[in-house]
Amino acid sequence: MVLSHYLNGRDNNFNLIRFLAASAVIVTHAPGILSGYDTVEPLQIATGFTLGYHAVTVFFVLSGFLIAASLDRNANPIDYFTARGLRLLPALVVTALVTAFVIGPVFTVLPLGDYFSDLRTWIYTPLTGGLVSDDAVVPGLFAGAPIETINMPLWTLRYEAAMYVGLALVFYLGAFATKSRFTIYATAGIAGYLALTLLSDLREQIQPLDHLARFALCYLVGSALYVYRDQLRLHWSGLLAGFALAWLAKGTALAEPAVILLAGYAVVWFGFIPNGLIRRFNRLGDVSYGLYIYGWLALQIVALTIDGLTSVTLFALAFPLALAAAIASWVCVEKPMLARRKQVAAGLRRLTGSASGERRSGASGLPGSDLAQRRL
Repeated sequence: MVLSHYLNGRDNNFNLIRFLAASAVIVTHAPGILSGYDTVEPLQIATGFTLGYHAVTVFFVLSGFLIAASLDRNANPIDYFTARGLRLLPALVVTALVTAFVIGPVFTVLPLGDYFSDLRTWIYTPLTGGLVSDDAVVPGLFAGAPIETINMPLWTLRYEAAMYVGLALVFYLGAFATKSRFTIYATAGIAGYLALTLLSDLREQIQPLDHLARFALCYLVGSALYVYRDQLRLHWSGLLAGFALAWLAKGTALAEPAVILLAGYAVVWFGFIPNGLIRRFNRLGDVSYGLYIYGWLALQIVALTIDGLTSVTLFALAFPLALAAAIASWVCVEKPMLARRKQVAAGLRRLTGSASGERRSGASGLPGSDLAQRRL
Protein backbone atom coordinates (compact mmCIF):
# COMPACT_ATOMS: atom_id res chain seq x y z
CA MET A 1 0.00 0.00 0.00
CA VAL A 2 1.10 3.57 -0.65
CA LEU A 3 1.40 5.99 2.25
CA SER A 4 -1.67 8.04 1.23
CA HIS A 5 -3.85 4.98 1.84
CA TYR A 6 -3.23 5.30 5.59
CA LEU A 7 -3.74 9.04 6.03
CA ASN A 8 -7.51 9.20 6.46
CA GLY A 9 -8.10 9.44 10.19
CA ARG A 10 -6.12 9.40 13.40
CA ASP A 11 -5.53 5.68 13.79
CA ASN A 12 -1.74 5.52 13.89
CA ASN A 13 1.18 4.89 16.20
CA PHE A 14 2.61 8.40 16.27
CA ASN A 15 1.89 8.99 19.96
CA LEU A 16 3.77 5.79 20.74
CA ILE A 17 6.69 6.80 18.51
CA ARG A 18 6.93 10.17 20.21
CA PHE A 19 6.66 8.55 23.65
CA LEU A 20 9.51 6.17 22.86
CA ALA A 21 11.63 8.97 21.40
CA ALA A 22 11.13 11.15 24.49
CA SER A 23 11.95 8.18 26.72
CA ALA A 24 15.10 7.57 24.69
CA VAL A 25 16.21 11.14 25.38
CA ILE A 26 15.95 10.45 29.12
CA VAL A 27 17.88 7.21 28.69
CA THR A 28 20.67 8.92 26.77
CA HIS A 29 21.04 11.66 29.39
CA ALA A 30 21.21 9.41 32.45
CA PRO A 31 24.93 8.49 32.12
CA GLY A 32 25.91 12.13 31.57
CA ILE A 33 23.97 13.26 34.62
CA LEU A 34 26.16 10.94 36.69
CA SER A 35 29.50 11.25 34.91
CA GLY A 36 29.54 14.43 32.84
CA TYR A 37 29.96 15.28 29.18
CA ASP A 38 32.67 12.72 28.43
CA THR A 39 30.34 9.73 28.63
CA VAL A 40 30.34 7.67 25.41
CA GLU A 41 27.29 5.55 24.59
CA PRO A 42 27.47 2.09 22.98
CA LEU A 43 25.07 3.24 20.25
CA GLN A 44 27.38 6.15 19.46
CA ILE A 45 30.21 3.70 18.88
CA ALA A 46 28.02 1.47 16.72
CA THR A 47 26.30 4.14 14.59
CA GLY A 48 28.30 7.32 15.06
CA PHE A 49 25.35 9.03 16.76
CA THR A 50 23.93 8.90 20.28
CA LEU A 51 20.51 7.54 21.15
CA GLY A 52 19.41 11.09 21.90
CA TYR A 53 20.55 12.21 18.47
CA HIS A 54 18.44 9.53 16.81
CA ALA A 55 15.45 10.37 19.04
CA VAL A 56 15.57 14.08 18.25
CA THR A 57 15.92 13.26 14.56
CA VAL A 58 12.71 11.21 14.79
CA PHE A 59 10.95 14.13 16.46
CA PHE A 60 11.94 16.61 13.76
CA VAL A 61 11.21 14.33 10.81
CA LEU A 62 7.80 13.48 12.23
CA SER A 63 7.07 17.15 12.87
CA GLY A 64 7.98 17.97 9.28
CA PHE A 65 5.57 15.31 8.03
CA LEU A 66 2.65 16.27 10.28
CA ILE A 67 3.07 20.01 9.95
CA ALA A 68 3.24 19.79 6.15
CA ALA A 69 -0.09 17.96 6.35
CA SER A 70 -1.44 20.62 8.71
CA LEU A 71 -0.45 23.45 6.38
CA ASP A 72 -1.92 21.69 3.38
CA ARG A 73 -5.15 21.19 5.30
CA ASN A 74 -5.44 24.80 6.47
CA ALA A 75 -2.94 27.40 5.31
CA ASN A 76 -4.37 30.36 7.20
CA PRO A 77 -1.32 31.82 8.97
CA ILE A 78 -3.25 32.87 12.07
CA ASP A 79 -4.65 29.37 12.54
CA TYR A 80 -1.26 27.83 11.84
CA PHE A 81 0.83 29.94 14.19
CA THR A 82 -1.82 29.87 16.91
CA ALA A 83 -1.79 26.07 16.89
CA ARG A 84 2.00 25.94 16.86
CA GLY A 85 2.34 28.50 19.63
CA LEU A 86 -0.21 26.85 21.88
CA ARG A 87 1.47 23.47 21.40
CA LEU A 88 4.94 24.73 22.23
CA LEU A 89 4.81 27.64 24.66
CA PRO A 90 2.26 27.14 27.48
CA ALA A 91 3.76 23.88 28.74
CA LEU A 92 7.25 25.34 28.42
CA VAL A 93 6.26 28.40 30.47
CA VAL A 94 4.77 26.17 33.18
CA THR A 95 7.94 24.05 33.22
CA ALA A 96 10.03 27.18 33.66
CA LEU A 97 7.79 28.36 36.51
CA VAL A 98 8.03 24.96 38.21
CA THR A 99 11.80 25.02 37.80
CA ALA A 100 12.28 28.51 39.22
CA PHE A 101 9.69 28.50 41.98
CA VAL A 102 9.21 24.85 43.01
CA ILE A 103 12.37 22.90 42.20
CA GLY A 104 14.74 25.84 42.62
CA PRO A 105 13.89 26.77 46.21
CA VAL A 106 14.16 23.10 47.28
CA PHE A 107 17.42 22.18 45.56
CA THR A 108 19.38 25.43 45.37
CA VAL A 109 22.58 25.58 47.42
CA LEU A 110 21.86 29.23 48.24
CA PRO A 111 19.95 30.52 51.26
CA LEU A 112 16.36 31.23 50.25
CA GLY A 113 16.79 34.93 50.88
CA ASP A 114 19.69 35.08 48.45
CA TYR A 115 17.84 32.86 46.00
CA PHE A 116 14.76 35.06 45.78
CA SER A 117 16.75 38.30 45.77
CA ASP A 118 18.76 37.14 42.76
CA LEU A 119 17.48 38.62 39.50
CA ARG A 120 18.22 35.37 37.66
CA THR A 121 15.46 33.63 39.61
CA TRP A 122 12.89 36.05 38.23
CA ILE A 123 14.07 36.27 34.65
CA TYR A 124 14.46 32.51 34.16
CA THR A 125 10.80 32.03 33.22
CA PRO A 126 10.54 34.80 30.60
CA LEU A 127 13.90 33.89 29.09
CA THR A 128 13.16 30.17 28.92
CA GLY A 129 9.42 30.23 28.34
CA GLY A 130 9.80 32.88 25.65
CA LEU A 131 12.50 30.88 23.81
CA VAL A 132 14.91 33.76 24.31
CA SER A 133 17.52 31.50 25.93
CA ASP A 134 17.93 27.77 26.40
CA ASP A 135 20.71 28.01 29.00
CA ALA A 136 19.39 30.56 31.48
CA VAL A 137 20.57 29.96 35.03
CA VAL A 138 18.53 29.35 38.17
CA PRO A 139 20.95 30.50 40.91
CA GLY A 140 22.46 27.64 42.89
CA LEU A 141 20.30 24.96 41.24
CA PHE A 142 22.23 21.77 40.39
CA ALA A 143 25.45 23.46 41.48
CA GLY A 144 28.23 20.92 41.81
CA ALA A 145 26.52 18.34 39.61
CA PRO A 146 28.65 16.75 36.86
CA ILE A 147 26.57 18.79 34.39
CA GLU A 148 25.10 21.94 35.94
CA THR A 149 22.84 22.79 32.99
CA ILE A 150 19.33 23.49 34.25
CA ASN A 151 17.38 21.75 31.46
CA MET A 152 19.57 20.63 28.58
CA PRO A 153 16.91 19.28 26.14
CA LEU A 154 15.34 22.72 25.79
CA TRP A 155 18.03 23.80 23.32
CA THR A 156 16.15 22.08 20.49
CA LEU A 157 12.92 24.02 21.01
CA ARG A 158 14.17 27.24 19.44
CA TYR A 159 15.11 25.24 16.37
CA GLU A 160 11.68 23.63 16.37
CA ALA A 161 10.15 27.10 16.38
CA ALA A 162 12.51 28.15 13.58
CA MET A 163 11.40 25.15 11.53
CA TYR A 164 7.75 26.09 12.09
CA VAL A 165 8.48 29.48 10.59
CA GLY A 166 10.70 28.18 7.80
CA LEU A 167 8.28 25.51 6.62
CA ALA A 168 5.41 28.00 6.65
CA LEU A 169 7.50 30.47 4.66
CA VAL A 170 8.31 28.04 1.85
CA PHE A 171 4.69 26.89 1.86
CA TYR A 172 3.39 30.45 1.42
CA LEU A 173 5.98 31.01 -1.30
CA GLY A 174 4.28 28.20 -3.23
CA ALA A 175 6.61 25.27 -2.63
CA PHE A 176 3.64 22.96 -2.11
CA ALA A 177 1.58 24.26 -5.03
CA THR A 178 2.41 21.22 -7.16
CA LYS A 179 4.64 18.23 -6.77
CA SER A 180 6.86 19.56 -9.54
CA ARG A 181 7.36 22.83 -7.72
CA PHE A 182 8.06 21.05 -4.45
CA THR A 183 10.65 18.94 -6.26
CA ILE A 184 12.41 22.12 -7.38
CA TYR A 185 12.42 23.53 -3.85
CA ALA A 186 13.53 20.21 -2.37
CA THR A 187 16.33 19.84 -4.91
CA ALA A 188 17.56 23.33 -4.11
CA GLY A 189 17.39 22.58 -0.39
CA ILE A 190 19.33 19.34 -0.74
CA ALA A 191 21.93 21.03 -2.92
CA GLY A 192 22.38 23.76 -0.33
CA TYR A 193 22.70 21.20 2.45
CA LEU A 194 25.29 19.17 0.54
CA ALA A 195 27.29 22.25 -0.42
CA LEU A 196 27.32 23.44 3.19
CA THR A 197 28.24 20.00 4.47
CA LEU A 198 30.71 18.77 1.84
CA LEU A 199 32.27 21.93 0.44
CA SER A 200 32.78 24.09 3.52
CA ASP A 201 33.66 23.85 7.20
CA LEU A 202 31.05 26.39 8.29
CA ARG A 203 29.02 23.77 10.14
CA GLU A 204 32.07 22.93 12.25
CA GLN A 205 32.75 26.58 12.98
CA ILE A 206 29.19 27.84 13.60
CA GLN A 207 27.16 25.52 15.82
CA PRO A 208 23.75 27.18 15.23
CA LEU A 209 24.29 26.79 11.48
CA ASP A 210 25.13 23.13 12.01
CA HIS A 211 21.88 22.59 13.91
CA LEU A 212 19.83 24.54 11.37
CA ALA A 213 21.21 22.45 8.51
CA ARG A 214 20.43 19.20 10.29
CA PHE A 215 16.91 20.12 11.34
CA ALA A 216 16.05 21.74 8.02
CA LEU A 217 16.93 18.46 6.30
CA CYS A 218 14.74 16.60 8.81
CA TYR A 219 11.81 18.87 7.96
CA LEU A 220 12.51 18.56 4.25
CA VAL A 221 12.46 14.76 4.47
CA GLY A 222 9.29 14.81 6.56
CA SER A 223 7.58 17.19 4.14
CA ALA A 224 8.67 15.10 1.16
CA LEU A 225 7.09 12.02 2.73
CA TYR A 226 3.79 13.90 2.82
CA VAL A 227 4.02 15.42 -0.65
CA TYR A 228 4.98 12.15 -2.34
CA ARG A 229 2.59 10.05 -0.26
CA ASP A 230 0.79 8.77 -3.39
CA GLN A 231 4.05 7.30 -4.70
CA LEU A 232 5.66 6.06 -1.48
CA ARG A 233 5.01 2.39 -0.71
CA LEU A 234 5.36 1.16 2.84
CA HIS A 235 7.09 -2.21 2.93
CA TRP A 236 9.60 -3.86 5.24
CA SER A 237 12.09 -3.98 2.37
CA GLY A 238 12.24 -0.19 2.50
CA LEU A 239 13.40 -0.41 6.11
CA LEU A 240 16.12 -2.86 5.16
CA ALA A 241 17.27 -0.58 2.35
CA GLY A 242 17.37 2.36 4.74
CA PHE A 243 19.42 0.46 7.29
CA ALA A 244 21.81 -0.71 4.59
CA LEU A 245 22.28 2.83 3.30
CA ALA A 246 22.91 4.18 6.81
CA TRP A 247 25.41 1.41 7.51
CA LEU A 248 27.31 2.04 4.26
CA ALA A 249 27.42 5.78 4.95
CA LYS A 250 28.65 5.36 8.54
CA GLY A 251 31.72 7.45 9.24
CA THR A 252 31.38 9.51 6.05
CA ALA A 253 30.04 13.01 5.42
CA LEU A 254 26.83 11.39 4.16
CA ALA A 255 26.12 9.57 7.43
CA GLU A 256 23.78 12.29 8.69
CA PRO A 257 21.50 12.46 5.62
CA ALA A 258 21.44 8.66 5.46
CA VAL A 259 20.30 8.46 9.08
CA ILE A 260 17.67 11.15 8.50
CA LEU A 261 16.31 9.32 5.43
CA LEU A 262 16.13 6.10 7.44
CA ALA A 263 14.36 7.91 10.28
CA GLY A 264 11.82 9.34 7.85
CA TYR A 265 10.88 6.04 6.29
CA ALA A 266 10.92 4.25 9.65
CA VAL A 267 8.63 6.86 11.20
CA VAL A 268 5.87 6.43 8.62
CA TRP A 269 6.33 2.64 8.44
CA PHE A 270 6.08 2.20 12.20
CA GLY A 271 3.42 4.88 12.32
CA PHE A 272 0.99 3.00 10.11
CA ILE A 273 1.95 -0.63 9.50
CA PRO A 274 1.95 -2.26 12.97
CA ASN A 275 -1.66 -2.40 14.18
CA GLY A 276 -3.90 -4.27 16.55
CA LEU A 277 -3.51 -3.77 20.30
CA ILE A 278 -0.58 -1.42 19.79
CA ARG A 279 -2.98 1.21 18.44
CA ARG A 280 -4.66 1.53 21.84
CA PHE A 281 -1.69 3.52 23.04
CA ASN A 282 -2.88 6.38 20.84
CA ARG A 283 -5.90 6.83 23.10
CA LEU A 284 -3.77 7.75 26.10
CA GLY A 285 -2.89 11.19 24.82
CA ASP A 286 0.46 12.66 23.86
CA VAL A 287 2.69 12.93 26.91
CA SER A 288 5.90 13.00 24.89
CA TYR A 289 6.44 16.76 25.11
CA GLY A 290 6.07 16.64 28.88
CA LEU A 291 8.55 13.78 29.08
CA TYR A 292 10.95 15.76 26.95
CA ILE A 293 10.84 18.96 29.01
CA TYR A 294 10.70 17.31 32.47
CA GLY A 295 13.01 14.32 31.91
CA TRP A 296 16.29 16.14 32.56
CA LEU A 297 14.89 17.79 35.70
CA ALA A 298 13.75 14.40 37.03
CA LEU A 299 17.19 12.89 36.41
CA GLN A 300 18.97 15.74 38.18
CA ILE A 301 16.63 15.65 41.17
CA VAL A 302 17.01 11.89 41.67
CA ALA A 303 20.80 12.04 41.19
CA LEU A 304 21.08 14.81 43.80
CA THR A 305 18.82 12.98 46.24
CA ILE A 306 20.21 9.42 46.11
CA ASP A 307 23.88 8.45 46.13
CA GLY A 308 25.50 5.45 44.47
CA LEU A 309 23.20 5.17 41.47
CA THR A 310 24.07 3.60 38.16
CA SER A 311 22.66 5.02 34.94
CA VAL A 312 20.14 2.16 34.85
CA THR A 313 18.86 2.73 38.38
CA LEU A 314 18.85 6.48 37.83
CA PHE A 315 16.61 6.07 34.79
CA ALA A 316 14.40 3.56 36.59
CA LEU A 317 13.80 5.99 39.46
CA ALA A 318 13.59 9.21 37.43
CA PHE A 319 11.34 8.00 34.63
CA PRO A 320 8.19 7.58 36.78
CA LEU A 321 8.75 11.08 38.18
CA ALA A 322 9.11 12.51 34.68
CA LEU A 323 6.08 10.56 33.48
CA ALA A 324 3.91 11.86 36.32
CA ALA A 325 4.93 15.42 35.46
CA ALA A 326 4.28 14.75 31.76
CA ILE A 327 0.79 13.40 32.43
CA ALA A 328 0.00 16.44 34.58
CA SER A 329 1.33 18.71 31.84
CA TRP A 330 -0.81 17.01 29.18
CA VAL A 331 -4.01 16.93 31.26
CA CYS A 332 -3.73 20.33 32.92
CA VAL A 333 -1.89 22.46 30.35
CA GLU A 334 -1.33 21.04 26.86
CA LYS A 335 -4.67 19.39 26.12
CA PRO A 336 -6.79 22.31 27.42
CA MET A 337 -4.72 24.83 25.47
CA LEU A 338 -4.97 22.81 22.27
CA ALA A 339 -8.73 22.53 22.76
CA ARG A 340 -8.91 26.34 22.69
CA ARG A 341 -6.78 26.86 19.60
CA LYS A 342 -9.74 27.48 17.26
CA GLN A 343 -11.29 29.91 19.72
CA VAL A 344 -8.00 31.77 20.17
CA ALA A 345 -7.39 31.87 16.41
CA ALA A 346 -10.91 33.17 15.81
CA GLY A 347 -10.30 35.96 18.30
CA LEU A 348 -7.04 36.88 16.61
CA ARG A 349 -8.75 36.90 13.21
CA ARG A 350 -11.38 39.29 14.54
CA LEU A 351 -8.67 41.57 15.83
CA THR A 352 -6.84 41.55 12.51
CA GLY A 353 -9.88 41.43 10.25
CA SER A 354 -8.60 38.23 8.64
CA ALA A 355 -10.79 35.56 7.06
CA SER A 356 -10.40 32.02 8.34
CA GLY A 357 -9.00 30.67 5.08
CA GLU A 358 -9.79 27.12 6.15
CA ARG A 359 -10.08 24.59 3.38
CA ARG A 360 -9.34 20.99 2.63
CA SER A 361 -6.65 21.20 -0.01
CA GLY A 362 -3.99 23.68 0.96
CA ALA A 363 -2.60 26.33 -1.37
CA SER A 364 -2.24 23.76 -4.04
CA GLY A 365 -3.62 20.96 -6.06
CA LEU A 366 -2.29 18.52 -3.48
CA PRO A 367 -5.22 16.65 -1.92
CA GLY A 368 -5.89 17.49 1.69
CA SER A 369 -5.36 14.98 4.48
CA ASP A 370 -7.33 14.29 7.62
CA LEU A 371 -4.11 13.59 9.47
CA ALA A 372 -4.69 15.42 12.71
CA GLN A 373 -2.05 14.22 15.15
CA ARG A 374 0.64 16.70 16.17
CA ARG A 375 3.77 16.64 18.28
CA LEU A 376 4.85 20.20 19.08
